[in-house]
Amino acid sequence: MGVPVMKEHPVIVLSSSFSAKSIMLHFYTWQKYKNEKRATR
Repeated sequence: MGVPVMKEHPVIVLSSSFSAKSIMLHFYTWQKYKNEKRATR
């Protein structure tokens, strides 16, 4: 029972930090796409 907990904990920490970067990157690309769409129109 102790092994899954120790195994899960680093994954949760890693996923939380990764999701934050992923959201920032996704938002940046979305803004860039919006700006490009506005420029073409």
